[in-house]
Amino acid sequence: MATKLIKAALIAVLIALAVTPAVAPQTVHAAPSGVPTAASASDLIAAINALRASKGAPPLIEDPSLMRSAQGHSDYQASIGTYTHTGPGGSTPTSRGVAAGFGGGSSVFVSENVACQVNAMPLDTIIYTVWADALHWGTMVSPKYTHAGAGVTVNGPFTYYTFDAGQIIGKASDAVSSNSSSSQVQAQPLPTATVQLVAPVITSTTRPDGSVYHLVQFGQTLITIAQAYGLTVAGLQKLNNLGTGSTIFEGQKLLIRGTSVPTTVPSNTPIPPTPTRTPPNTRTPTLPPSATPLPSLTPTPTAKPLIPDLSTMDNKTIGEVILGVSVVGLLLVLVSLFIRKKPN
Repeated sequence: MATKLIKAALIAVLIALAVTPAVAPQTVHAAPSGVPTAASASDLIAAINALRASKGAPPLIEDPSLMRSAQGHSDYQASIGTYTHTGPGGSTPTSRGVAAGFGGGSSVFVSENVACQVNAMPLDTIIYTVWADALHWGTMVSPKYTHAGAGVTVNGPFTYYTFDAGQIIGKASDAVSSNSSSSQVQAQPLPTATVQLVAPVITSTTRPDGSVYHLVQFGQTLITIAQAYGLTVAGLQKLNNLGTGSTIFEGQKLLIRGTSVPTTVPSNTPIPPTPTRTPPNTRTPTLPPSATPLPSLTPTPTAKPLIPDLSTMDNKTIGEVILGVSVVGLLLVLVSLFIRKKPN
């Protein structure tokens, strides 16, 4: 009986497993190693507060209205594909902060730093390299600023940063409540004009060999230089072996276009030979006939030697000559003997 109960229990378990839907394990995908991620707006403010602490300045207060204003401006820069301090409708950092509710109707002033970087560069590079000049530095460390807002927007390979430092100057006579809608907040007169931190790019002239180089000036970046010369940031990086980095320095020389000296291409058309001038016919002078005819010389026959020149004969011929002479001599001797024996 117990065996039947165990078998029934096992069958029930198997049936339950068969009808229960399988749940696929969820995989958490981590960011690829070596690919930096963009810092948050709060990270940017924290990094700047650390800089202020090292300079003896009090920390900035993260203000919600300035956070909304800065984030909206980063979104706007990403939508137009470039960095700028001018917002929609010609707005300025201060007017955008007031419209977002900063100061609650008080007279305020907002200073702004912006940057556009490739592949989310580290915050230290932005703060200590891109914003290392006096104007950007003053926005970050000046003790007159008490509040701050920041915005970070990623669009493809580019990350747009906005940092706003705000100062509340004084209460207006008709202060508007901080609970009022942004459409009811009116901008107060600004004590000074907003400083534009983007330096214009003046293109360089072409050199005699066709090349063009640009000397980086204060406040210029790769994106503004590329736009001025009608190039892409990637193309400018490739020309100057910058990899994927976008950090450039004042006084740095960037190649915009290489040399364009024309190269002589040999022609396949045969060159006809240069005709050679035929020298003019020269007449051979003929001597006039002499009045007295010259006597003609008659050749005198030369007698042949009795004994030929042996130096001109080969050994065989010489041997034949000697043999012939010997035979003739022998015959003469025999004839002479025969004649002497004949009786008188």
